[in-house]
Amino acid sequence: MCGPMIVTLQPGENHVDRILLNLFNDVNAPGTYSIHATRGAFLGWSDGLKADSTLTVTVSQTPVDTKELLPLVNQLRSGDGKRISEAARTLAAVAPKSYEDVLLAFVDDAYLWSYAPLALHRLNTPRSLDAMRKLASITDSHSWEHRKALEYLANDPCADDPLR
Repeated sequence: MCGPMIVTLQPGENHVDRILLNLFNDVNAPGTYSIHATRGAFLGWSDGLKADSTLTVTVSQTPVDTKELLPLVNQLRSGDGKRISEAARTLAAVAPKSYEDVLLAFVDDAYLWSYAPLALHRLNTPRSLDAMRKLASITDSHSWEHRKALEYLANDPCADDPLR
């Protein structure tokens, strides 16, 4: 989650935020990683809560079973914006090839456009490259999605390879 979020808790209630560790950290290869996580003021806005921790994460060579991701795929159709965003962000970060059609469909849903560049980039298939081109052509030239799609296309060493 990026930016401030206001959550009002009643006595005895709790709130849990999920933090996707591999979104901004390269923890995709097997190994042990140390990730520093902080929570504090954001652009001058603060709710007074602060946290600072270093996490140790071990990534195994065993890929995630696609059945474990099915609830996230189903969550994309939940009708709940927060749940849809969480599912799209997670699937984009993981980008399992077994759900290629689901990820490619992000281009056809304007609500998911902000997750499409990362999903298509990490998917890294000929079809995802075509979808990235489509995304760049249908989004507003001043939008983040458009700029990010073009950035990924410009930095893809195989972007012009017709055999890819």
